[in-house]
Amino acid sequence: MAFVSIQYPDPHFKKSHQKRRVVTPQFVATLSNILPEKSKLFIQSDIKTVLDDMRDVIRQEGKDFFVDTLTDVDEYLDKNPIEVMTEREISVLKKGLNVYRALFVRK
Repeated sequence: MAFVSIQYPDPHFKKSHQKRRVVTPQFVATLSNILPEKSKLFIQSDIKTVLDDMRDVIRQEGKDFFVDTLTDVDEYLDKNPIEVMTEREISVLKKGLNVYRALFVRK
């Protein structure tokens, strides 16, 4: 496996449902164990807080395994590195809304 992407996960806004989020410490630990060096982990959402939460979990729980390609947490990738947009991404951009993206590389 060389590339993992998590795009537009259910935001689970309610506090009681946040345990259902995709990016958890356990998920990051699993990826740390199975992804080879130089593989990539791409995350994307149109909801800034969702992306920031995923990014924070990866930065904290995976700090020994993953490097954020952007050092400033207030920065986001301008383009989707996959270069093939999802239907959701197309829809969001057509509405003039933002898409927040981050890319990590396995150490």
